[in-house]
Amino acid sequence: MPSVFEMFAELLTESALGARRGVLLTEPPSREVVAWRQWLRNEMESQIAGRPPRACPFPVSSLGTVQTGPSWERLDAARKDAVSQLRSLLAGKPSHR
Repeated sequence: MPSVFEMFAELLTESALGARRGVLLTEPPSREVVAWRQWLRNEMESQIAGRPPRACPFPVSSLGTVQTGPSWERLDAARKDAVSQLRSLLAGKPSHR
């Protein structure tokens, strides 16, 4: 299992680099996301080793919060509209057409 975790960590690192370079349509992971991923990996390895599960120490974030940033600013109007429609659909709200 450690090799699977190592491979996954490497893939996440590479995707974060791609996001920082602007190659991906996602923002790079925040410090909080990186910390949560590390906690999750440690927790899974711990449980596989037979230790009891521990509660996640991180607060639950608001899923309704809309994040914007450099990636959003690079989108053209049609893609911004498509993302807005998807957000509305996922939130169970009617589209803003």
